[in-house]
Amino acid sequence: MGVKPAQQVYEETLADKDVVANASRVVQSASAFVQTVLAQLTAPSNSAAVPFGGNNKLTAQVVIAAINTNVVLRMEGTLDGTNWFNLSNLNTDTIITANGTYAFVWVGVALSVRLVFVSEAGGTAVTVATTMRVSVL
Repeated sequence: MGVKPAQQVYEETLADKDVVANASRVVQSASAFVQTVLAQLTAPSNSAAVPFGGNNKLTAQVVIAAINTNVVLRMEGTLDGTNWFNLSNLNTDTIITANGTYAFVWVGVALSVRLVFVSEAGGTAVTVATTMRVSVL
């Protein structure tokens, strides 16, 4: 029995767990993280759920373009795959008023995490592009 390269083990794990459902791309390196580029959101809705797998660190990069007045976003987690909670320590949503790149960092325990595009004010042209990286602690 030989040792498998990390990339091969990772690809086999993805096939077994269907980790990338609804995600456009996943990148894995020898370090312990999974990076997922989610489908762009252009109207209020939820992103695909990204597996979190226990006590880990989430870093989400959110790129906002074509904003009018503001966009309201919420990062959520779930322990059971059904009931979702706000990852904000203050249990508040994030209001963004300018185009740009924003980060959200959270350390905790969850089964999965997702981005929620809650609302948009002043128009309907905004795009929300999100990349999430889950790092093993």
